[in-house]
Amino acid sequence: MPSFAFTSTGTGHTPGHTSLCLLEFQTLITGDAIALEHGAPVITNPQYTLGMPRARESIQKLLEYGAKKLICCHGGRWIPA
Repeated sequence: MPSFAFTSTGTGHTPGHTSLCLLEFQTLITGDAIALEHGAPVITNPQYTLGMPRARESIQKLLEYGAKKLICCHGGRWIPA
């Protein structure tokens, strides 16, 4: 089993969502914090987001995590440039 770490970004799209970082693979599973739209990371279902400012903070925090690959909500892989 690869080593992993949980990270919580707190309230954003939904309260208390968590993300999982697979350290060995430098891959971040974003949970419902990030979706992909036209190949770019966005807030998942903004019409249902409970706290838009916190959702933006969550995305920023996850993007700064340093992962080489993100696996986003409802599928989709994103590799930061």
